[in-house]
Amino acid sequence: MGRNVGWIASASLLAQKTKGDAAHLIYLPERPFKREEFLAAVRGLHDRLGGVSWWSVRGCGRVGGESVAPPFLIKGRDVYFGDVGTYLAMLVPKKYLEAMAVIEIFVNLKRFDVPKKLGGVCSVRNPKEWISWIMAESVGQGLGKLKDVELIFFLPEGLILNAYDKLFSYPPETAKTIKIGCQGVFREDIRQGGNFGAFTTNRPATAARNMGCTWVLVGHSEEMKDKLDIMARYDPETVYDEGKNRKAKEAVYSIINQEVLCALEAGMDVLLCVGETAEERGEGSLPEQKARVKQVLRGQLEAELKEVFTERTGRRVVIAYEPIWAIGPGKIPAGPDDIAFAAACIKEVVQELMGVETDIVYGGGLKEDNARAIAKVKAIGGGLVALTQFAGNIGFYPNDLSRIIGRYVESRR
Repeated sequence: MGRNVGWIASASLLAQKTKGDAAHLIYLPERPFKREEFLAAVRGLHDRLGGVSWWSVRGCGRVGGESVAPPFLIKGRDVYFGDVGTYLAMLVPKKYLEAMAVIEIFVNLKRFDVPKKLGGVCSVRNPKEWISWIMAESVGQGLGKLKDVELIFFLPEGLILNAYDKLFSYPPETAKTIKIGCQGVFREDIRQGGNFGAFTTNRPATAARNMGCTWVLVGHSEEMKDKLDIMARYDPETVYDEGKNRKAKEAVYSIINQEVLCALEAGMDVLLCVGETAEERGEGSLPEQKARVKQVLRGQLEAELKEVFTERTGRRVVIAYEPIWAIGPGKIPAGPDDIAFAAACIKEVVQELMGVETDIVYGGGLKEDNARAIAKVKAIGGGLVALTQFAGNIGFYPNDLSRIIGRYVESRR
């Protein structure tokens, strides 16, 4: 459903399972909060949903191991606090959840900072000037204050601090819905009493969080290809031997799982990419491919979400469906039926594994020419953007991003 004012819709493992037309709303603050702040959030949500009366309320568990909040009772716009507790959840009619839906648009800037003279696509020679321009144009286009839309940029490490500084040089109300994330984290992290910094060439999650990142992109097809290529250097048979190829992928999935766990423990939200290749999908029509697609997606999710409990960390895992078979020049794009089926499979598996209804975005490239169609896929709550111009002056441009978001939102509403 997406996130809004600190609230998340979920069928939590830590709270009573929902039945009928009810679902949980869980308050997940990003830092320790005061009672007054929580009261303001409750009243804002109450007014937003047109004066809904809560069905029931309970407090249990922990939020990130930090937030201090007592059990409470909500009646209308009033909150009555009890003894000390920590986790906040409430049961409300499902029909009100649609009003909370937030569209999440992710942007993967890959290495679009490399100038054209060096073989890249960037028209600006200086990467610092380029990323500052990206942030300035995004704010100038009004993308930092769109209603019910959050925009997350995944950046190369060398651009994170410049982007962060530029973004926060603007008044908060003009950039409040823009977030900064990184392109992956290492499978191990800095620990007190453990490894305090021996991570040459690698990016520990704690280091990324310390630079201001609140999101991380994990499991992208380019990351998967890199890891599988390394294994093929050791044993070329992993490319064409079915059994060895399966074991190589299982090893990669386990590494991705470690990266997800490190990111969550460090206090970041995760966009996890999953999807099938053309070989995994196989020949035939969609009805003939469904069983194979579902098997691949289930295998990835079971391995990559192993021991992932977002309630324990207070963070989120959003799933990006990345149909690898449909990405690249000359490939046939994934259609709405393909995307809807994959999203349904993902929701089913995540519900089984984690007991929550996860948010899903389209990770195969949200563009001007497909934004409207993808927005109509009900199970999808946003998308992953990369290039915005694919011919002529190839590259990423914030004005194009604004049009992509506009088309998606217009069709969604």
